[in-house]
Order: sequence, then C-alpha cells, then structure tokens
Amino acid sequence: MRANNTRPVYLLILLLGVILNLIVIRFFHERNESREHQAARRTSEAFLEKMYASFRFEKVFDKEYGTLFTSVAGKTASEAASLGRLWLHSHNMASDACEIVYFSDKVPLNVSAESSEDWKFMLSRFDTGLIRPRLEGATKNRMIKLLNGGVGFPRLEGKPGVIQQVTIAKDRTYGIWFSDPEKYKTGINAMIVLIHARKLTDRLIAENLFARLGVAKSEFGYVNLFNPEDSLVPNGLNPYVIAPRVSGMDIKSGCEYLTFGDREILVLFKPDGRILLTVMNYKELPAPFWSLSLFFFWLPLWFRARQTEQTGLRLSLTSLISFVFVISMALPVLAVGFYWNLFIDSRRESAKIETASRLEKLLIQLDANFTEDFRIIRKKYVDLVSILNKDNSDLQTFIDQSIRLELQFLFDTCLLIDSEGRFVRPYAASGMQVRRLVFYDMAHR
Repeated sequence: MRANNTRPVYLLILLLGVILNLIVIRFFHERNESREHQAARRTSEAFLEKMYASFRFEKVFDKEYGTLFTSVAGKTASEAASLGRLWLHSHNMASDACEIVYFSDKVPLNVSAESSEDWKFMLSRFDTGLIRPRLEGATKNRMIKLLNGGVGFPRLEGKPGVIQQVTIAKDRTYGIWFSDPEKYKTGINAMIVLIHARKLTDRLIAENLFARLGVAKSEFGYVNLFNPEDSLVPNGLNPYVIAPRVSGMDIKSGCEYLTFGDREILVLFKPDGRILLTVMNYKELPAPFWSLSLFFFWLPLWFRARQTEQTGLRLSLTSLISFVFVISMALPVLAVGFYWNLFIDSRRESAKIETASRLEKLLIQLDANFTEDFRIIRKKYVDLVSILNKDNSDLQTFIDQSIRLELQFLFDTCLLIDSEGRFVRPYAASGMQVRRLVFYDMAHR
C-alpha cells in the first residue's frame, strides 16, 4: 500500500494517542483523588470522635497539673507562686480558677494561719498510702464541709496525680494532689489543687485540648450549641451561624459536611450540645507516576513522523493492521473500564441509600413500639399503686403483684414499710442484673 503523504497520518495518530493518554491519566487521577478525599474524611471523623471523647476537664488537665508540680517541686514558696501564675496564664485560666496550696514536710506554705490546720488535715486524709482508713462521724463531716459538700472525697484518697470530681457544687468541684517527700527533701514536696467549675468554660477546655493534641486553631474549632458565645472557631466562621444550622438538622448526633463560603467544614455534634469542627483541606495529588510511561509508547511513531518525507512512502500492511487491531482493542477496554467504575460507584450509593432507608423504617418501628411498650408498662405501675389506694386495700394482693412485676425485672426494689417502721414485704438489695442469674442453672451462672 502506498500513501503519497503519510506524515500527516502519523501526526494525526500521534495526536489521538496523546489525547487518549490524557483521558486515561485524568480518569485515574480523579479516582485517586476521590479515594484520597474518602480516606481524609474517615480520618477526620475518627479524629473528631477522639477529640470529643477527650473533651472533659479531667482528661485535658490531668497531666498538666503533674507538669506544674514537677516545675515547683523543690522550689521555695515565692518561686512556686511565680511559676503557678505563669502556668495559669499559659493555660488561659483566671487567677482564681483554682486554689493551689504548696506544702513542705506536710506544712502548707501559702495559706493563712486560720486555714492552715484545714489544709494539713486534707493532705493527711488524701496521702494515706495503700491502706485507707474509713472516715466516719465528725472527721467525715469536716472533710465534706471543707470540700463544699464533697461527698466524693474518697476518690482522692491514696490516688495522687489524678483529677477527681468530689462535688457537684460550682466551688471546689475537682481536686488533685501530689506528694513526694522522699525525692524532694527540701523545698516544696506536696501540692493540693482544688478547681472551681464556675471558672471553667467550654472555650477554655477547647483551647487546652487543641494545644494538647497539637492542632491549629485555624483548622479546628468548637461551638457550644446552647451558648454560641462560649465557642472557639477558625477565622471566617461564625458560631452564631453554625449553631442554627446544626440545630435545624433532623438527626441530633453524628457527622455532617457543611459549606460556608468556599470552605467545606466537617462538624461532629452530640445531644449534649457540643459541636467539634474541622476545615477540610484535601491533599493535592500529582498525576500517577506510571502514567508518564504511556507517552513513551508513542515515541517510535513520533520519530517516524519526523523522519518521514513528503514524498511517497510505503506503509506496511502489517503495521497498519497491527495499529488498527491495538486501537480496536484498547478503546473498548477503556470504555468498559470507565463505565464499570461509574457503575460500581452508582451501586455503592444505591446500597447506602437502600440501607439508610431500611434502617430509617426500623427506627420508626422501634419508636412506635417504644411508645406502646411505655404505655403498657406505665399502666402496670399505675394498677399496682391503685391497689393500695383503694379503701379496702388488700395488702397481700399488692405484695403478690409486686413480686410478679419484680420477677419480670420491671423494677429493682420495692420497699413496703408499715406505720411502725417494719418491713412488710421481702426485698433484695442486689440489682436486677444479679437476681436474673437465679433463673439459670449453676453451670450457666
């Protein structure tokens, strides 16, 4: 076969090959970017869940007070006071957010003479070692009074370096203590810190949590759903805009991707009103490295096109048939691969929608059944109490019916006391989860 001017043919084939290569490169590049975006989303969602699990004052500041004690141990009272002020400032805490008392040989150094004995008493009760004598009577009442109703003081006994909540009051809510007289013979060797919850804000906890995890405030944020003013968000975002968007969602717990301006924001929200967010910054991926090798496939044709003269040139029938065969095989394979990928993505989305729809129906059914079950159980309680409300109430009937309900695990304990203070109905102090074992054989227990 002869062609009078084959150079344009070579150039045209070369152009078509380059276009085909670019299509293949773009296809795989977009697929890699899609996978990268999905991986980045999963990573961000998991990280926000981790942040939410750590969004507690005890978890955020547990090690921080240990760092403070390490810095002041062995120092004088004046040096410790200066270091304490710097520590509070570095954590954005008010000077009166907590009471920090330093000890040297169990003697408080920075308190008034009137309260010195109280702080000595607290340290002696906390630093008990492994054997903790039980406080009773006036000693117990004194401890509870010093901790502002701190009935949870046993959590601090014998447990140095651990923040514990001792009361639900807003003052002296949390406590932590340290003591190491064997290591530090002189200077400060013990410390008690009592923290006031009224001085703690969610914004303060968020700032210190971000610092502890080493994340930038320009990429992560926190929004208080019920008090947007107590929020910490990156520049350009408004908590008073984010909070209503989240509040208006049908679901009250989960992750959602929202768009504010030109930024995509991942928000994690829970029923307690805490919203954690991060700005999605997807990594720019280069074209697949192996795609560069596709262009080498056309190098022989490019050299052939350059060397071809405008005069007639014999075009081998074998070459022509080979080229047509390769093109006829490559185009269908690429087309099938492209449409197969679209089909798989479509099937995944369809499966997600189908699963979500099925789960939604199950939730609706559970909600409807819950209402009915609640009505039935409530009626059983009302009927039980109505036995005693009758004028001619039958006490034994009430006892028998209450025992039947107790065996159905509808309540833990029923105490029935007569006018003389005697128990007229047998009862068990163990929980229903323990009493449930009675109905199983010994091997199963």
